[in-house]
Amino acid sequence: MAATRRWATLNCSTSPGMAEAPTLSSAGHPLIWLDCDIDRDPRSVGPDLLNTLLSADPPVVRPTGRMCTMVAEPGGARVAHEVEILMGEDGFSRMCCYCGDTELAGPHSFKLCSSDNARSRYICSACEGQTAAKRTLLWTLRRHWFRGL
Repeated sequence: MAATRRWATLNCSTSPGMAEAPTLSSAGHPLIWLDCDIDRDPRSVGPDLLNTLLSADPPVVRPTGRMCTMVAEPGGARVAHEVEILMGEDGFSRMCCYCGDTELAGPHSFKLCSSDNARSRYICSACEGQTAAKRTLLWTLRRHWFRGL
């Protein structure tokens, strides 16, 4: 068990187009470009997230060997490594696809609200209690303002 916990977006500069089409490995695990927001912060100290994840036991990620340049603020252009996520989806904190809240912000687990296995979407209890029209409006605003996130 880790002595500390850190919250990080693992693929902070992934474009909306890339986010719409997740790729799976031959074993059926998600592949992402690991471009962590914590590593982009100049105030961050200690090992980068990739090395931290690679040293985890049991393994959490496996590098594929592919790399690309990603651009995001802060930090500008950086080399991102493609990794295969070996950990099950239940090991991650979920984000509500309507309002953007995370499970870490409250005591309840979010419910799965999509049937697409390649791109799971979750809903928080607050959004679940709203009308479908209001949820759709929130979703549309998030897509517009955050470019697909």
